[in-house]
Amino acid sequence: MTHSLTQMRSALTRLSLSLVILATAILCTSPINADDEPVATPDPFTVRDAGVYLLSAYGTNLNDRGLFKSTLPGYTLSRRPSASRSDANTPTPLSLITFSGSPAEDIDVLLEFDNGRFLSHWPPARMRSKRLLWASLNTSIDAPEVPARMADGHWLSPLREDERLFAMCRGRCDRGLIYDAELKYSPHVTLERDGEGFRVQNKGDFPVHDVHVYRPTGDGQWSVWSVASVGAVKKVKKSDKEGDSEAGEESAEAVFDDAGDEGSDSKEDGTDDDNSADGTEAKSTEVAESTAEEAEASEPSESATTGKGGLAGFIAKVKSGELPSTPKKEDEDSVAAVADPVGVVTVDEALQSWTQRLHDQGMGDVESNHITTILKSQALRTDATMLVYRMDESQLEKLLPMEVTPYPDRLYRVAIVIVQDADPDLQSRIEALVKQLGDDAWPQRVAAQEELAELGLAAKPKLEEAIKSDDAEVVFRAEQLLELMQTTP
Repeated sequence: MTHSLTQMRSALTRLSLSLVILATAILCTSPINADDEPVATPDPFTVRDAGVYLLSAYGTNLNDRGLFKSTLPGYTLSRRPSASRSDANTPTPLSLITFSGSPAEDIDVLLEFDNGRFLSHWPPARMRSKRLLWASLNTSIDAPEVPARMADGHWLSPLREDERLFAMCRGRCDRGLIYDAELKYSPHVTLERDGEGFRVQNKGDFPVHDVHVYRPTGDGQWSVWSVASVGAVKKVKKSDKEGDSEAGEESAEAVFDDAGDEGSDSKEDGTDDDNSADGTEAKSTEVAESTAEEAEASEPSESATTGKGGLAGFIAKVKSGELPSTPKKEDEDSVAAVADPVGVVTVDEALQSWTQRLHDQGMGDVESNHITTILKSQALRTDATMLVYRMDESQLEKLLPMEVTPYPDRLYRVAIVIVQDADPDLQSRIEALVKQLGDDAWPQRVAAQEELAELGLAAKPKLEEAIKSDDAEVVFRAEQLLELMQTTP
């Protein structure tokens, strides 16, 4: 009896084991149900902001309206003067926002600043004195509408051929967004001679990166010096009172609510009349009227500050010694680094080095090509030494904050600054030209005046000194040049 029970248990054990093996085999060999197929992970929605800005070493604005003329397509309605026909296809500094990945809908893209103005943007957006908003923007793989016609071979036409998503806003679409912003910005990166090379000085609150100096060799190539980064000057920490002041600023939600108000839509071309040159919002009529008498009593008259009267008054004060001819230099700290010589490079070699750096910052081929196209035109000049650097992202966020709602899976921003008139040898050349204004030969005087006019803001310090000269011819021509600078947009 006991032996029979033992045999029965063994048989049951073998049967259970067989059933387990059979079930496992069925599961492994049976086809996967369609409902069980793994779901493909969507491509991350990515936003990239690629900006290029031109700056004079003696100026006060990035992309100052007087530094270059617009070569944008006519439908963008730029507030810059238009370039001549011969220069209409020259790439100029411009910022580009692109979208990639899985298409998204109902997106808000907001740009704002404390001091500046937008001179152009496309597609049309809602613009206020301190902000630019593309509201309820949709992105798609295919163009929902036919994009505005662009001339064949235009320097921006490659953007239409890329694989970025189309952006649709206010009935217009294109492969991304473009904007031209003039921003208040003090030049804080300067060059000094260091033997045969250069020493880079940074007097700003933020570090700068990928610093390059390009000096033409005269044979279609450039001698290059570079330094990876130059640190920032350490500043005293803000007081609690200042921190409280900042904490009370308008919230991002309030900005969106105000900009999205249908009752305050901008004009059809996306512009508003309250966009002021200094980036401050216009006062209401009531406030302006109530303070008119007080302002008139406390502020100098228009004739004393602007136009020919302003220039004459300024010149008189400089001559009398009431005002210095050049700005007083402040004893401020700086961080410096010696730029290492890279060697002599061609156009392609110079641009390829930037392409790799831009890729490291999250830019794709589309954005890198956009930036290097502008660098080729504006930085690799055959007639001047140019300084180029990448702005620190923290400085860019402070200067021109950008908010995307809903927040994208990935967001990359890059701002490249091209500094002209940075050559430390330039002032010696300008000094010689100022002396030439009084040359005995009339053609020499005219040639010097024309060259100084082309140099623009870089010549201003020496011209302000020149109006105190004992040579009447030098004074006369220096005054003409200063007046030209004051009246040129």
